[in-house]
Amino acid sequence: MPDMTRRTFLASSAALAAAGRAGGMAGPAQDDGGANLPRPSPAQLTWQDCEIGLLYSFDLAIAAGIFAGNNPVRLDTDQWLEAAKAAGAKYAVFTATHFNGFMQWQSDLYPYGLKQTKWRGGKGDVVGDFVASCRKAGVLPGIYFSTHKNAWWTVWGHYVDWGKGKDTPKQQEFNRVAEKMTEELCSRYGPLVQIWYDAGVKTPDEGGPDVLPIFQKHQPDSVFYHSRQRSDHRWIGNEAGHAGYPCWATMPGEKDGVSHNSPSWKRCLHGGDPAGSVWSPGMVDVPLRGRKAHNWFWAPNQDAAAEPVDSLMKMHCESVGRNCNLVIGEVVAPDGRVPD
Repeated sequence: MPDMTRRTFLASSAALAAAGRAGGMAGPAQDDGGANLPRPSPAQLTWQDCEIGLLYSFDLAIAAGIFAGNNPVRLDTDQWLEAAKAAGAKYAVFTATHFNGFMQWQSDLYPYGLKQTKWRGGKGDVVGDFVASCRKAGVLPGIYFSTHKNAWWTVWGHYVDWGKGKDTPKQQEFNRVAEKMTEELCSRYGPLVQIWYDAGVKTPDEGGPDVLPIFQKHQPDSVFYHSRQRSDHRWIGNEAGHAGYPCWATMPGEKDGVSHNSPSWKRCLHGGDPAGSVWSPGMVDVPLRGRKAHNWFWAPNQDAAAEPVDSLMKMHCESVGRNCNLVIGEVVAPDGRVPD
């Protein structure tokens, strides 16, 4: 029997679903030969075909404020990507900003980022270094950043003043900044496999920034994760390394949007919806330092918390083997290298 790739599996599954529906197996009969069934976009297929990704969690300000001096003298993004290649990862994602709001690229949007450090004379660009290393290694680059938490802007739970400032002038100011952050990250570094808004991004009608048109303009062949307007893939509902079985790539259509927080989506995150009208495959994300520590960022004395190979293999079978992507969280030490 010839080998079946994820792409041929998806194509044959769509045909089987069409046949099944015509026979009354999974919903009302259709007379369009399955033409209206949800199907992945080319960008979604690219992302799904990757199967394994690494998320590199590193933040100069966190490394400086808690564990070490603000001087990652050995920072080497090429060394990071050696770990991705060794793991068989086809894509990698970097935390351009995390919850403190520190910008790890060259930006003038507000005075809290690499321009304000002594590191590399204030001219460093970790995002740029990371993307360049990805391209050198043949690994697709992605960018993660947060608009739902930004301590510099007192944003917590998507809104300023620690969640209490929705619809205020300060919120509008932050929304414009979030849009410009999106534009800088989407326009400066070439094609990206995905933009990952941690915990999603609020839409304008929810009092959030209008980022989707910016993403669509600069990254038309990328995957967007995620908002009520668009969710090109979905979180699987846990950080334990497993998806449901079976696990469908389709999710319910929502008249109020494709929201991870809607009741219909919440109940389907783990296994999908075989009758769903939205193509949104599962992402199974898990920190490599998962045993007892469950830490996405480096902390001292946690090397032993790394998942052993047999545990990672089980996660692989219960994620990639169940029609999802497995995203493993890799830490970067304060000196700027992935631990041995």
